[in-house]
Formats: sequence, structure tokens, C-alpha cells
Amino acid sequence: MLFGKIFHTVSFALFPAMVLYSNNLDRIDFSEIIFPLVASLSVALTLLWIASNFIKSVEASAIIVTIWLAVFYNFFAIQLIIEAFTHTEFVENQFVFISLIFLVIISIAVIRWIKFLAPVNLFLNVLSSCLLAFILIRVCVFKLSNSDLAEVKLSACPFGSQISRACHLPDVYYIVTDSYSGNSILKEKFGYDNSGFTDFLEDQDFFVAYNSRSNYCATDLSLASSLNLSYLELKGVDRTKYNAGGHLMRLIHNSRVRSILEELGYRTVAFSSGYLVTDLKTVDEYYNGSYVNKELLDILLRTSMLTHIRSPYIDLAAYQADVHRAKIRGAINDLPDIKKQDAPIFALIHIVCPHAPFVFGKNGEELDLRMFSYIDASDWGADKGLYKTLYADQLHYLNGKLKDCIGRLIKDKSREEIIILQADHGSGLGHHYEDIKQCDLNERFSILNAIYLPDQYYEGFYNGMSPVNNFRLVLGKILGQKPELLADRSFYSSCKNRFDFVEVTGFLNSVNGEN
Repeated sequence: MLFGKIFHTVSFALFPAMVLYSNNLDRIDFSEIIFPLVASLSVALTLLWIASNFIKSVEASAIIVTIWLAVFYNFFAIQLIIEAFTHTEFVENQFVFISLIFLVIISIAVIRWIKFLAPVNLFLNVLSSCLLAFILIRVCVFKLSNSDLAEVKLSACPFGSQISRACHLPDVYYIVTDSYSGNSILKEKFGYDNSGFTDFLEDQDFFVAYNSRSNYCATDLSLASSLNLSYLELKGVDRTKYNAGGHLMRLIHNSRVRSILEELGYRTVAFSSGYLVTDLKTVDEYYNGSYVNKELLDILLRTSMLTHIRSPYIDLAAYQADVHRAKIRGAINDLPDIKKQDAPIFALIHIVCPHAPFVFGKNGEELDLRMFSYIDASDWGADKGLYKTLYADQLHYLNGKLKDCIGRLIKDKSREEIIILQADHGSGLGHHYEDIKQCDLNERFSILNAIYLPDQYYEGFYNGMSPVNNFRLVLGKILGQKPELLADRSFYSSCKNRFDFVEVTGFLNSVNGEN
């Protein structure tokens, strides 16, 4: 049967997206991978059709295409293994060239031994079946497991279940800058004086919380907390053995803040960040969305041959960097131009900057990347001097764009607005994803945190306020209430055990000479 001859080719074309889905069942809806599935399968079948027309054997063509797919998608892993065994470090494009020669030789061998391919075809079909079965079992186990028993418990909402409609509703802009440290850390660790930017904010009548620290050291935890006015506590499962992030993503997408403001009649707006956790596609107006989700593309192609090819005609890293730059610039440039209507606006803008990848120079120059990746902190590399320079330059450019955006927002007098400009966590120079003992906690938790109110009446605001209280204060201003504030606390957790929180508030207080 024809399908029996090409089954393994179809399977190997589908594996990368299916593995991605099975590894992120709590974060990725199946609809997110339909495009990469269709694209990969279409390419594989096209190659199979071309090969069959030349070789005149479907079986041989299928084996050749399967081998090419396996090498293409696992290119980086193969390179690391070869380098480890040969003690050789390949320069740019060198291993690509060697791999292509190898694939051509293998293809010729398959054609020459075309009469002896039945056992190879059978082996590849069995291997494909086992891999597919493993993926399906993993999906079923997850669906039937105790993951539904897990719950992220929130403290009681300070505004109650019934929200009385306020008479005056200003627009609310929540601008989250990823990995933006506070002034003292920028000066100490990066040699960068950020007072020019914070002085600008104060000149625009912002309240700047100079001693603010994030409540958590990761984006999903930080925003799930700030958007729900609460600290996070995992219930129903062992927190040391549970690491699914789907609950956090749902808390961000369907937050208390969004619910309260929608009940008041707000129109919700979001810009695509390229980051699944903050791509709020269910809002009233969603900007800059595309089929090419940058985080998904990064995960899918990070280890593929395409990522490692550098030529004037094929340069995936350059393309990804261009799209990333466009998302950052687009969100900042277009935010003040959101069409004003009778309904007030609640806009969430997550800007993945100055977080890596470093795609902007100090004056907005487009930097050439060898590989596009969101990898940061302890996974970034050993050259800390280069990290300092690239981070500071990208932050400098971001500041200029933010000044222009904020100036335009405040200058527009057609509606009053509240602006929260806040980092999710600090920079990653000394951060370690897995080992708290190797982590520069002071750097990671120090953040930019500034709020603009139209009446500039900042009663209750204070220098050490943390994001968990930002919306308590802001919503209190909108609703004319004085909500209870939570104690400002900070928690470290590793990427492998994100809910196994270690409180570091006391340590941070002692390092900074606070009581």
C-alpha cells in the first residue's frame, strides 16, 4: 500500500510540532500548532513528489526524505554530538556543508540499494509508530492525570464581587517592559545612568517607586500576580512535583483586573508580544497578530538546520529579528494611536525588551544575530561583558521610544489616562534559572515601577511598592475606594519548580539596608 511506504515520512514531518505540543500541553492549544503541522507536512510531501519523479520509486524517495527531515530538525543536537566525539568546533556553515554532503551520499546509497529497502522501510515505520504512540500516551496521561486538581489560590479580591460603576473612567495603559531593572542596579551592574529617563517620568508627573522589587522572578508568575491583585499559592498537588504553567497563562488572559474593568465598561486592547503567555487574543482589539508566533517558531526551529544556515538568501535569524523588532516598535509607536471611542480603554502591552534577544543598538541600529533566541540569564553564555553592553544599549534605545510614546499619550487631552510602566522582573546578567545560590537576587528583583495618574494625587503610593499592589492602588483611585494593601514580598523559584517558592524578602531587605 502507498500509505505504508510513506507513513514514516508523514510521521517525521509531524513529529516536531507534535513533540512541542506534548511538552507544553498546559500552555498550547492544539489550534496553535495546526499551521506548523500543515506547513511541515506540505514541504515533506512536496519533496516526496519531486524525489519520486526523479527516482521512480516511492519507497526509496520516502526513505530519503525521512532521513533529510530527521537531520534537518535535529541538526543542532547532531552537531553537538559530533563535536563532543571529535573534539572539533565547527565554524559557521561548516557543519551545514558537511551534513549536506553526508545526506547526498546517503541518498545515492539508497538509490543504488533500491532492491533492499523493504527492511529499512519496515524499521522506519515501526520506529515512527513507537514515537507516535509515545506522544499520544503522553497526551492521554496528561488529560487523565490530576492536573485538573491543581489550583492557583488567590487572596480575596479587595473590591468585592459587585463593582459599582464609577462616574469617571480614565483609559488605563499597562505597559510591561521585560527584564527592566531599577536605577541602582543599572548603575552598579551595567554602569548605566538611568536617571535621565526616570527624571523624564517625574517631569511628566509620574510617581516613580525607586525601591520597587518584583514579587516573582519570572514573567508568568509576576504578571499572574499583579493582574490578580494577589500572591500565588498552589493547591491540590505537591508544589515540588508540579510545574505546569497553564494556570498562570489563564490567570493572565482572564485576570481579575480585566474582569473588573470590563464590568465597568472598558474596551480591552492588547498587542502581540510573540510570547504565548501574554498574547491575549481574546480581547476586543488585538494588534500585530500573525500565524508566525515568534516563541513557537523559536522552539520549533531552534535546533534545526535552517536556524544555522547563514547566506544572502536564507537567514532565519535575520527574519526573526526583523519581526521581533517590528513587534516592539509597532506596539510602542501604535499605542497612542488607538482609536478613541465612548468606552474607556484597558490596554496591555508586554514589550519583550530590554530582555534578550538583543536586536537594537544604542541608537536603534539593527544588530546582526547569529541565532535568534529568547534565551537569557544562566543560559545566555559566559561573555558577561558583552551582555552588559548589549543590554545597556538596547535599554537606551527603548527609553527613547518610551519617552515618545508616553509624551504622545499624555499630550492627547481627548481622554484622561492612567499609565502603569512596570517591569515584570529585573535583568538576567546574574540570574540563574535553577540554583538560587548562584543567583544575584538583588539584580533580578529590582525593577522599574512608575505610575501616572491624571490628577497627580499619589496618596498611599510609596517608594517600595511592588506590582502586587499597583492595581490595588489604581483601581482604588478609579472606584473611589481605599483597598487594603498587601505586604511587599518577593519569591524565588526555579524554572523546573516554578511553584516551589522560596521567600527572599528578608535577604533583599538586609542587602539594601532596609528593616
